[in-house]
Amino acid sequence: LDAMKECLFEGNVRLAHVSPALKFHFLVVRGHGGIGKTSLVARFAMLFKEVYKDGVFHFNAESWPTFHMSLRENIAELSVPSQSGGLDEDNKLFLSLLRQKSKVLLLYDNADDLDLITRVLPRGSSQLHVVVTTRCTADQELLRQADLVIALDYLSP
Repeated sequence: LDAMKECLFEGNVRLAHVSPALKFHFLVVRGHGGIGKTSLVARFAMLFKEVYKDGVFHFNAESWPTFHMSLRENIAELSVPSQSGGLDEDNKLFLSLLRQKSKVLLLYDNADDLDLITRVLPRGSSQLHVVVTTRCTADQELLRQADLVIALDYLSP
């Protein structure tokens, strides 16, 4: 939690530069299934909910259909009538609604298909904080763009 806080809030130059390609604070929590990635991120969101006065938006990024369903639920939370568009149209709508916000946390949970995350990540808003949880351990471009990657592992006996 301390590393997450440093990365997103305290401006620690070692950790908290704004990703040049993305222009927002972005961190990744990765590790094996069931190790506690989602619990860690949920705890962080709960502890700092006052900071994110314009909302904490959770996306189940386990698959394209579950992400799209989460996206539509988040659009509805913003009191916007549901559109019948596809994923890209709904994502554009959601991101346009965020432009009116000042401090927002986006949680992309169970994002093992990092191509999905690459496709839907917002661009160009330094007011956004983005956290991705994944089991992916491959060296992928998206992980290299993160301000911080926290790797969780099992404790030794």
